[in-house]
Amino acid sequence: MRAQVNRIGEAWEVLETDVLKNAEWVDKNLKKHKFQKRGLRKEWREWMEKLHRERLDAMQKELDDKIEVFRGSSSFKVTKLKRWDYGGVFRRAVTAPNCGFEKNSKDMEKRVKLLVDAYDKHVKKIDSKLKLD
Repeated sequence: MRAQVNRIGEAWEVLETDVLKNAEWVDKNLKKHKFQKRGLRKEWREWMEKLHRERLDAMQKELDDKIEVFRGSSSFKVTKLKRWDYGGVFRRAVTAPNCGFEKNSKDMEKRVKLLVDAYDKHVKKIDSKLKLD
């Protein structure tokens, strides 16, 4: 991803420094204007860094919120119907194997415990800063 963001930034730079450097146009008052470099590469990189940070932070927050449901410390009330749904976490899993469906409550509790243990062991907070240099 870094390479792609840098390539696009370089393309903006080429556009400003090589393609448009001698561009001129005339406004409605017949006044001539020469192209002035705007710094599109810098704007692009800043926008991508901001978007990257926002999206990764939102993803981390969503994961943290969902795992609280499995821990039972969420204000969300889990209802035990035919299918354990845990707030829609498994809603999209409609084909076999469907890890959100288990007839045996003890087996489902084991699955939930394994999920929480794996989350605690392997999912760490990430640095959401996009490092382009």
